[in-house]
Amino acid sequence: MKQRSLITMVFIVAGLALLGLVLLWPSGSQSPTRASAATAQLQMDFNLADGTGPCNPVTAASPVLVGANFQVGLCLTNYGDAPIGGVLTQVVLGVKYPAALITAPNVASDHNLDLDSNPDWNQAGSTPSVGATWDCNQLNHDAAAPKGNPTPAWIVCATSNSQAATLNGTNPALLATLTFHADAAGGPSAIAYTDTNDDPATVLLPTDSEAVCGWEITCVADQITVVESLPTPTPAGVGGIAELPPLAGASAEEASGPAEGSGWPAGSLPVVAGVSAAAAAVILAGAWYARRRWLR
Repeated sequence: MKQRSLITMVFIVAGLALLGLVLLWPSGSQSPTRASAATAQLQMDFNLADGTGPCNPVTAASPVLVGANFQVGLCLTNYGDAPIGGVLTQVVLGVKYPAALITAPNVASDHNLDLDSNPDWNQAGSTPSVGATWDCNQLNHDAAAPKGNPTPAWIVCATSNSQAATLNGTNPALLATLTFHADAAGGPSAIAYTDTNDDPATVLLPTDSEAVCGWEITCVADQITVVESLPTPTPAGVGGIAELPPLAGASAEEASGPAEGSGWPAGSLPVVAGVSAAAAAVILAGAWYARRRWLR
């Protein structure tokens, strides 16, 4: 009687294990949902020559050599969204950078518009341009001129409501460029948007309202690294395991690996092992029970 009770318990436990595994088995490969940005963004482009133009795409920072000069684009993206709506009347931009590693040289003021200082306002050139009706030194004085150092570098540019800059287009807009000199090796260290008083950067609108970093604008920071020398790239195919070439005519997903939803779902090997173990337990228990019945 005790043996039969033990056999019954084995069958019950194994059956419950199988049921649980079946219920927990994923119905298909699932991908995390990614929310799209709903606000304008201020970003930094560390390669103004790639893609179709400055800020398109926005390229993240890569290591810079000691002694090198490099430019960073100050980019406004998603400007068609509210509250900006593609129209600007004033921009207050600052960039806080690690002064122990890099410096933004100052450019002498022209005591007028200062459109070609450092930061250098993009009054023309990029698509879309923010227009040539801007004044980046409204007091015509050194104190109001754009400054590269000390950190934070900053620029304040304005235009009248009647000449407000309308950014017609879907491409990201290059507001200004900031030129740096790499002084010493180190990093990674943060480089981030701010304003003249180390407060959030601000964009003013024709409606006398404003869009501020952290509220109506997402301000994206980056990390800067300065190195003594750049690593020598390893020639393709030397050492390691060579990768197979992509399939001719295959899509990106097919060329890179199994398509979504095909084969075993990611992380399913432990589940497969559990199912196999439970099935083996059921088979062994059944065989043992049949043998005991046969030998009676």
